[in-house]
Amino acid sequence: MNRHATSVPDIRVREQRLPHGGRLFSVTLSDGTLISIDMEPGSATRGLSITPPGSDTASARVAFRDQEATVVAAILSGMRFVVEGYEEYGDHAVHAVNLRTVTIGPASPAVGRRLAELEGPAPGEAEVIGVIREETPDLIERDPSLTCQPGDRLVVVGRPGVMTAMVRYLLG
Repeated sequence: MNRHATSVPDIRVREQRLPHGGRLFSVTLSDGTLISIDMEPGSATRGLSITPPGSDTASARVAFRDQEATVVAAILSGMRFVVEGYEEYGDHAVHAVNLRTVTIGPASPAVGRRLAELEGPAPGEAEVIGVIREETPDLIERDPSLTCQPGDRLVVVGRPGVMTAMVRYLLG
């Protein structure tokens, strides 16, 4: 047995479909704190609430616009992002990359196309890197020959200036 092995917590994200078509994601942290994120279809905001251990009531609730949610997610995940207003970075400023998921419907131009064939309005600036599907055990399906279907959640990465155009394109 390796004495240097560390224990990795098994973090489970619970997902609930809400009656009005939205989704609620919940994660319980190791100290018992509950983090909940709600997403409404067609809404440009994400709600985040924090419920302390042993409580039934959220102690904090924040609504993020899409771009704010993307930046906070990038910071938490350790992604690189543009830091504005810090001259000490000089020529070494970090270039922005945003990450989003987009649920496609039947009218999406992605439906019936393989991942490798998807090219949005700004090739090289934003791209689909995978698919999240309910029925697959993998977190993200990355097979370039995978054909997109209505209901797929496409994982998109791109520069901030082109993400809105890419999302609009994928939604159809």
